Amino acid sequence: VPDTGVEVDPAELAAAEGAYALDSGSVFTVTAAEDRLEVAADGADAIDALFVPTGGFTAEDVERHEAAVAALLAGGTEAGREEREVLESELGPLGEITTVGTVVEEGELRTYVTIEADETTLAWYAVDEHGGVAAVLLDPGPPVFTLVPTGEGDYRQERLDGAGLGVRVSFDGELMTVAGPEGAVEADRSS
Repeated sequence: VPDTGVEVDPAELAAAEGAYALDSGSVFTVTAAEDRLEVAADGADAIDALFVPTGGFTAEDVERHEAAVAALLAGGTEAGREEREVLESELGPLGEITTVGTVVEEGELRTYVTIEADETTLAWYAVDEHGGVAAVLLDPGPPVFTLVPTGEGDYRQERLDGAGLGVRVSFDGELMTVAGPEGAVEADRSS
């Protein structure tokens, strides 16, 4: 755990727990851990608010990765047709596949998608330099970001090696504010 120089107040962490909805319908689900908050980002706006592409990756890298994942899942290549066959065998006939957002985990870009089939399934894909599948995980749950306290209801991302660099989060009553290089978003706690 990084030493932020701030004493952790378990009551403050517990008070922040809950589901916070953005106007777009995306949701932050905040859970208190021993000395930090875990925030599951469900939806494109939620992921975008918490993720800043650094750590060797640029916004252009993210755009290229998302385009490569979309092209793969469109089935226009042999690798794409094979992946669609695997998905159909596991999920049923495929409908729309929508990009949800991209994060860096374990040193690689992972693009989250929703796959419409017999049920809606969340998955993430990492693609190689040729547009083939490097890694995939079905039903991973939304990406989770870890926040550590910096004082008086304010938090920063735990990892400062890329994802979340410069992102600050604050809680004030029923309002969660995520501020980053691209601006700030507010989310209201659901009742």
